[in-house]
Amino acid sequence: MPAQKNKQPFFLFFLISLLFIMASLYIYSYLSSKISKELVVDNSPSFYTPTITNIPTPSVIPTEPTEFIPETPTESLESTSTPTEPYLKTFYSDIDKFEVTYLSTRQLYEDKGTDSNRYVFVRTEGNNFVVHVGRSWSWIHPDRQFTDDQIISGLNTFRYDTRVQTVVDLQKDDFKYTLQCVHNGIDSLKSECQDFIQSFKLID
Repeated sequence: MPAQKNKQPFFLFFLISLLFIMASLYIYSYLSSKISKELVVDNSPSFYTPTITNIPTPSVIPTEPTEFIPETPTESLESTSTPTEPYLKTFYSDIDKFEVTYLSTRQLYEDKGTDSNRYVFVRTEGNNFVVHVGRSWSWIHPDRQFTDDQIISGLNTFRYDTRVQTVVDLQKDDFKYTLQCVHNGIDSLKSECQDFIQSFKLID
């Protein structure tokens, strides 16, 4: 009889320990699932750096060789030409009813689709800026909350920053606009991105 009494507390302790371990595993599994769903924003295939289509290949026209004529040495004159400074350009879309200002160091390519349009402001070195317009969002986020932290054309926006890019969403009627700057953490491009975003206006 005493041996059976000693086994009962041990068995009860074993059951409690087993239940505790099972509860811990369940909580860990739940939290891991929740965190992975939140992190899908960065890794989602729908959140992308746009690829440019139909970029024309620049054509090079060879010049005719000219006859070399020796010249009498003269005093050389220093070139007075200076590199062209970047300047601001404004793009207006009469289809999607917006305008935005961008630096002349970028070249604009329009990618028209059936349900959405993209306007890609390309730099030679990459780090493109893009305006996405459509009736559905161009990227996935589980908790898109619009606030008045940054107002664009009188509308609240949702801003999402990562180490390499900044994304700002706004919506008017059925149309959803996303401004995407790929800056790769470079301060000068972050500043250019902020100017690009602040210049964006919806046109009635």
